[in-house]
Amino acid sequence: MTVVQSDPELRDNARDLQGEALTAMMAFVALAALLWLTWITFGLRVNYPTGGWLALSLLVTAAAGSYKLRERHLPAAVHLLVWGALACTACLAYTFPSPATTCLLAAPVALASALLEERAHYLTAAGASVLALAIGLAPAQPLH
Repeated sequence: MTVVQSDPELRDNARDLQGEALTAMMAFVALAALLWLTWITFGLRVNYPTGGWLALSLLVTAAAGSYKLRERHLPAAVHLLVWGALACTACLAYTFPSPATTCLLAAPVALASALLEERAHYLTAAGASVLALAIGLAPAQPLH
């Protein structure tokens, strides 16, 4: 048992800090999704790939669900945001195959390191690693 788990006051403070960090991350994700949607809608003159729309919808759904859950079920809200961001970046990396988009899988791992416990962070990192390997070994047929 850690010191934070044994002291109720520290546990409450840690929970409050996690909630504030989640709110800040959700605001960042919402801003990124808004800019992304604006770029897709007004910045492109060609049809945007289906995988890009799927990734955007995954990100928006994860952020909205996380916002809805944050008051009553903070751990579930954090996991929803982290795993939704991981699914979004995996979809992007598969849709736009390049080493640069595969490197985006590190972003949800960084998010997990800030918001999740150690074990859950390792699970997220392992999931991102497996996805990076799967995307790297997948045939080059992006979702169009």
